[in-house]
Amino acid sequence: MPRGLVVARFDDLEGPIVLGKSPPDTPLEDEDVMRIFTSHAVGARGEGFLSLQLGGLNTASYYVEQHETPYVMVLILRTTEKSDEFREIMSDYAERVFDEVEEGTTALDDLLEVAYQEILAITEYTDEQRVALVFVEPIGIQIFERLTEGPVSREELLEYLRDEYGASVGSLNLEYYITALEKARMIEERRIAGRVEPILFLVKDSVLVRAPYRNDLQTTSSLPESVNEQYISTIKALFENYERSDEDNAMCGFALLDHQLYRVLNVLRERWFTKENLVDMLQLPADQLEETLERLKEIELVQEIVLENKSFLLLISDFKVRSFTPEYMINQIVSRWNSGRIEKDLAIEHLKILQEQFI
Repeated sequence: MPRGLVVARFDDLEGPIVLGKSPPDTPLEDEDVMRIFTSHAVGARGEGFLSLQLGGLNTASYYVEQHETPYVMVLILRTTEKSDEFREIMSDYAERVFDEVEEGTTALDDLLEVAYQEILAITEYTDEQRVALVFVEPIGIQIFERLTEGPVSREELLEYLRDEYGASVGSLNLEYYITALEKARMIEERRIAGRVEPILFLVKDSVLVRAPYRNDLQTTSSLPESVNEQYISTIKALFENYERSDEDNAMCGFALLDHQLYRVLNVLRERWFTKENLVDMLQLPADQLEETLERLKEIELVQEIVLENKSFLLLISDFKVRSFTPEYMINQIVSRWNSGRIEKDLAIEHLKILQEQFI
């Protein structure tokens, strides 16, 4: 997990000037910033991404020049983290932070905090969490729906969102979801000859599906017989009349995005626990675990069965992420081309990309 995010500019008279940090105590001194600026300047590196070890600091930085003023955004990484994994994220966020912020305004701290928290979330999310993010949050849903209508640039997508939600939607909000889609391998960005901006293409579709949970026979073989029978009966009753719905998907998705719910869920995916053992394993206060379990029971993911003053905790349902190449888009592209709703170069490129998914 990255330790912090720093933005600085270089002044010919004063040298490097740190404009903001998130968190405020991020460990990066002025001399470290100077070395980063110098490293970007030498060897014809110039604008772009750079990874650098500064003593005990592992850094990933992105350098740009705005109105002839050099700026750098620096992500402080843990020693075990690989800086190259942050290359695309740094590029996207650095350019948008520098575009939106004006030096001397109080907006910088807020902007850095948003960027840092979103980088943390995106880099730590699993693929199933990234899919949930897209299909649970209203902006994520709108972005995906627009992408199913055809290729689009970031600027066009941002304008589309602002038509729906107003001017409060910024490019950082958009980038949060775009990065999640890219990391989930659902979209691909390509530059098209004759076009100034790169274009986003939908290459995978995904669905969240609630499913009965049974890991293997050993999962429940050690349970008391009466507990096991009640457990199996609950699973059967839950899915006898189950119908998938957007509301149910949203509930499942929020469980995936809630840190505490997801933590408990992943533990129970491995095997059943007694409540006492789960408290010890997770090192959580009993009341906090109780609250988490109640939420998981409300959305019918966990069952608690009490036998002889012992509480058994079992996962009764889980959700699976199903990803697939959107073959339906081939017919949509042809239909849009025939009706003049998609330009030829975009139609051809999208068909090529979809063809690559099948090879």
